[in-house]
Amino acid sequence: MSLHVPLLRHNPEMMHLFIMRINGEFHRDITPYSDRELTMILDRYEGYLPKNLYVHHYERAGLPSEIVMAYPSASIPVYELTCTRSRNKHEGLRLYTGRGPRSGIPIARRYFDYVWVEDDTPGGRIAYVDGR
Repeated sequence: MSLHVPLLRHNPEMMHLFIMRINGEFHRDITPYSDRELTMILDRYEGYLPKNLYVHHYERAGLPSEIVMAYPSASIPVYELTCTRSRNKHEGLRLYTGRGPRSGIPIARRYFDYVWVEDDTPGGRIAYVDGR
């Protein structure tokens, strides 16, 4: 008996743009991703995107929504944060949210000024470290 698993079909006409909420404001990524690239990124996040990361889907022939394009742009390291799993584990570093000294969340991965913290929700969240 063999188990047949259908292959995921990627739509070459679909594009995806990541949107991240930072300190209550939405920012759009400067890099659009194809369907295949989006699937790869979702796999690297083990099927759960961080809770403050969203995806805007649009057709290649069209443009992203005017609302999305009105958000400030930022270079969000969506893929890069997943690549640092083994070599960039930060033991002892914590992200503090201003709720007192015991509120720190352990940092799992860091890429320049961005960190990926794995809190109690699937996917964790991405934060921008501004030093404040």
